[in-house]
Amino acid sequence: MDMLQVFEDEFPTHEFYAWSPLSFARPTQLTTSPVHKWAWDALPFYKASFLYTVVGSDPNHHRGGEWLFEVTIDTDDVDFSTFKGEPDAAKFPDAEMTDSTVKLVAWKSTGNGTFNWYHDLWNRGEWPTTDDVAFTQPNYPVQSLSLTVRLDDLPDREAALALVARFKAATSRELGLAHT
Repeated sequence: MDMLQVFEDEFPTHEFYAWSPLSFARPTQLTTSPVHKWAWDALPFYKASFLYTVVGSDPNHHRGGEWLFEVTIDTDDVDFSTFKGEPDAAKFPDAEMTDSTVKLVAWKSTGNGTFNWYHDLWNRGEWPTTDDVAFTQPNYPVQSLSLTVRLDDLPDREAALALVARFKAATSRELGLAHT
């Protein structure tokens, strides 16, 4: 969470909007028994994305130039779809054989739009396929750009700040974003 706080601090024009696990559901509600749920739902930050919108903006109505900031933490690149039923962690590859990554993504509205950042774009849109290159969404007036690094390449605050600097440079160059 310390690294996530560093990323939040470096984008003061944005505020927390939503978070979501990537490979499974959120933990059960207070009055729902977790016994009959998928065990992986109890580990919501194992693979998760954190979304930040422009301070005071409406997540359902976008003006051209507004952008969504995303931090994705994938603590293990095991492909859950290769398992039938619930994945058995004992059958995962050794940790040395997997990658853990942090991905920063900018989703920039290229025109006025009425769609929800999370429910529509994040859940139904397409992610950039190549880092450091602008990607145009086929179904939304949005361009996006991602930058992915291995988690072990971010050992401290200085490394996280260097990643932010690279991300800001790439989004300025490719998406025309101005960072303060």
